[in-house]
Amino acid sequence: MEEMKCLLTSTIKRQFEWLNAIGMICNLFKTEIVGFCKDKLSLSFNNTVIELKDQVKVLGVVMDKSLSWEPHITIIISSSVGRNFSL
Repeated sequence: MEEMKCLLTSTIKRQFEWLNAIGMICNLFKTEIVGFCKDKLSLSFNNTVIELKDQVKVLGVVMDKSLSWEPHITIIISSSVGRNFSL
């Protein structure tokens, strides 16, 4: 588990460095990671703790750790209840 934490932290560091090199900024406080393991894991990067989530939203698509569409479809259906659609 410790080796995995080191690898993840190293990958995040490289990602932030790459984004900085091309003139982009990534908000570390909004950074989320989906864990595809049973153990709860938290990472620390630049004195900020990044907790693993069960699901995240990326470009409007909800992704969960089991890679199912269920959370995304549930959100779409619940947001469309009561709306009047016409074709």
